[in-house]
Amino acid sequence: AYIGTTAQRVGLLGTVIGIVAATVSIGQNLSDGAAGAVTNALPAVGQALVSTAVGFVIAIICDFFRYLHTQGE
Repeated sequence: AYIGTTAQRVGLLGTVIGIVAATVSIGQNLSDGAAGAVTNALPAVGQALVSTAVGFVIAIICDFFRYLHTQGE
């Protein structure tokens, strides 16, 4: 249960870090125009989405094993 809960929080932290990095990247690249700024920010948005997905996958796996463990009792 602890790992599942922590994984969700770490995934959310990664999401926040990725979105902050994307926002900073957009701000730094606005001189390239809107399209260039957004294009440069996309890797950070991808990082945010991957960290969210990994956190949820770990949490779901932990919840599944916890469910199996409680069914055996």
